Amino acid sequence: MQSSQREPREFERRVLLAVAGTTPQILTETLYALSQGARPFVPTEVHVVTTTEGAHRIRLQLLDQTKGKFHEFCRDYGLTGQIAFPPENVKILTDLSGRHLQDIVSPEDNENAADQIVAWLRSFTQDPECAIHACLAGGRKTMGFYLGYGLSLYGREQDRLSHVLVSPEFEGHREFFYKPPTSQTLYARSMVGALVDERPVTTEDAKIWLAEIPFVRLRDGMPSELLAGKASYTDAVLAVQQNLPSNTLKIDITNRQLTCGGVDVKLAPRELAFYSWHVQRSIRWEIKAGSAGRTR
Repeated sequence: MQSSQREPREFERRVLLAVAGTTPQILTETLYALSQGARPFVPTEVHVVTTTEGAHRIRLQLLDQTKGKFHEFCRDYGLTGQIAFPPENVKILTDLSGRHLQDIVSPEDNENAADQIVAWLRSFTQDPECAIHACLAGGRKTMGFYLGYGLSLYGREQDRLSHVLVSPEFEGHREFFYKPPTSQTLYARSMVGALVDERPVTTEDAKIWLAEIPFVRLRDGMPSELLAGKASYTDAVLAVQQNLPSNTLKIDITNRQLTCGGVDVKLAPRELAFYSWHVQRSIRWEIKAGSAGRTR
C-alpha cells in the first residue's frame, strides 16, 4: 500500500465519525478539541450513528437552528458554514426488520449493530481523499468497540481514533457542551450529606482533551472484494483471521484467565463475559460457514 505523506488535516474531505447515546455533548466537545488544538483538524463533515433516543436529543440539543449547541459552537469559533452536519447525517440503527432501535438490548441487536456500524465506516474508507477521525466516547460500550474495531479492519494511514476527556466537574454536565470563548458560570450538583449542593463552577477552568488511540491497521489483510463489497462484520473478521498466523486462544473460566500466544491475562468478570461471548460467536459462525461450504 502506498504511504500517504499528507497529514489528516491536509485532506480536502475530513470526516468526524462518532457513535452517540444520550449525551450528545461528546460531539461538540470532540469538535472543540479537534479544532482548537495545537494542530487543528477541522472536519468538513460530521456523521453519527445512534438510536432513536440519541437522534432525538441530537436534533433538539445540537441541530436546532436557533438554540442548537452545534450551531452555537460554530458561531463562537468562526466555523459557520465550514462543517456540514445536517439532520440526515444522523444514522439510526435498525433491527432485522428495518425498524429503528430505541436501544441495543439483545444479542441479535448487537450483531446487527456491528454489521451496520462497520458497513457505515467502510463506506467512508472507500474515498481515498477522505481522512477519518473516529471518536469512541459516546453510545453503548459495544457501539464504541465496533467503531474502533471497524477502523482497525478498514482504516488507512490518514485515519485516526480517539476518546474525548473532560475535566470531572464538567463531564456529563447537562449544560456543558464545549468551552466557550467567554467564560460562563454553571452549577455542578453534588451530594453533601442528605442535601444537594449546587456548587458554582466557571467554564474558564474546563479542560477538554483528545486521547488518541493507536490501532493496528489490518486493511492489507482484507480481500479486495470485502474492501469494496457488502461484507458483514463477521465476514471481515474471518477474512483477516485467515491471513494471520495461527495462535491458540484459551479461556479458563474457573480462574478467570485468558491465554493467547503464551501470554496469560487475568480478566475481570465483565471482561471474561465479553471475551467468552466473542469466542462463542466466532465458533458459531465458523460452524455455520463450514456447513454452508459443504452444501455448495
